[in-house]
Amino acid sequence: MSESHEDAQSTDESDAEGKEPTPGIVFGERFELVRKLGEGSIGQVWLASDTQLDGEPVALKILRPDLSRARAALTDLKRELLLTRKLRHPNIIDVQTFWQSDGYQFITMEYVEGDTLGAALAGRDRPFTIREVLSWFREVSDALDYAHSQGILHRDIKPANILLDETGHVRVADFGLGSALWENEEKESDAPTVPQGTLFYISPEQLMGDSLDERSDQYSLASTVYELVSGAPPFHSGEISAQIQVKSAPAIEYLSKTLNKVLLRALSKSPFKRFSTCAEFFEAFAAAVDEAPNQDVEATARVRSDQNRDTIVLNKMSFNTRKTRLGRLMIDTGVITQMELMDALIHQNKNEMKLGQALVELGSVSHEQIVATLSEQLQIPVTTLEDEAIDDEIASTISKQMASQYCCVPLRKSSYGVLVALADPLDMQVLNFLEEAFWNGIELLVATESNIEAAIEEIYA
Repeated sequence: MSESHEDAQSTDESDAEGKEPTPGIVFGERFELVRKLGEGSIGQVWLASDTQLDGEPVALKILRPDLSRARAALTDLKRELLLTRKLRHPNIIDVQTFWQSDGYQFITMEYVEGDTLGAALAGRDRPFTIREVLSWFREVSDALDYAHSQGILHRDIKPANILLDETGHVRVADFGLGSALWENEEKESDAPTVPQGTLFYISPEQLMGDSLDERSDQYSLASTVYELVSGAPPFHSGEISAQIQVKSAPAIEYLSKTLNKVLLRALSKSPFKRFSTCAEFFEAFAAAVDEAPNQDVEATARVRSDQNRDTIVLNKMSFNTRKTRLGRLMIDTGVITQMELMDALIHQNKNEMKLGQALVELGSVSHEQIVATLSEQLQIPVTTLEDEAIDDEIASTISKQMASQYCCVPLRKSSYGVLVALADPLDMQVLNFLEEAFWNGIELLVATESNIEAAIEEIYA
């Protein structure tokens, strides 16, 4: 639809504004609403009948009224639609056009009969088998790589954005529809809250507001596959955003070591450690399945999926926010008060020390309470290091000076990398150092500074 047509249709906006969409209403003198299909952070999705095409079913995504008033956001949305409507792939929902009519802003899209994978998983007692997921995995990979070849990122891959049609094939929905809106959040001071991604599936770099490439979508795809075969996303309890940044995804117990390695590689914190394309990721996964034919045994884990997980706002995290994260975790768990945190921040700045040390010096908490909070919120086991098996060769990978500086001890090889005990798993500088030292990945334990220091003296004596 042309821009002039849109403007002409918007003349009756004031008369209709505030009316709730209901079955029977005709939008744009053409689309008769049939039933509501769902609702998300952008707006409502309706099944409609196209009266100009003999009642052909069509999906309408009706934008929230406050989004409709964000002019800069809508301009970018229209530009994004011009790109995404050119995508023609058997596993991508066709986007048709943007409308302004009857006081509403809405997008028309191809209608596909069927549930989302999120709804299908939520309706089961157990996760899907590897064999069930494999064909869907291939089709989504093909769709994403095709979109990437056209210069388009999805930015919100999750089970709720993948539809399973009546023939058993999947279709990816909502390419770029949210991103065009939320990228304007900082440009327009009066712009409403708009979506940026879904926390359970978002890549570390997207969470931090960094620049993205196709490997960010790959991470979200890996999180989706992980949930479909295990019943829950990689990180689903505790402080999710911190875990996405600092903790390696746990292996899925019933999968083979080879399959887990493939899946966990696509979930690497660094995009440079992931596969170059989604197709490469799928091919490695499929090869691992062929090597372990018993992987089609259905998992017995309980499904913890929530089909209603919504796209949410995830503002770029500032350096100061990262520095106070420990304090916020301890407030959330009731260990300290807001006033105690403020006092500790003043003490920290005055004495140039870490926040945890400031809290301990002021008597607000003990080292043990800090470790317990980190363990609970980050889902990282606690160790005293007294009974830990330590491989001297692994430990000597880093010097005593570096171990002391970063307050960490490499212990031994694990199934999926190197097991490391450290005092502050929220310290990105430490984690980056360890990732560079141990390219195959790290698994974390948390310990008090005194236990770490004692172990360093013993190991490097």
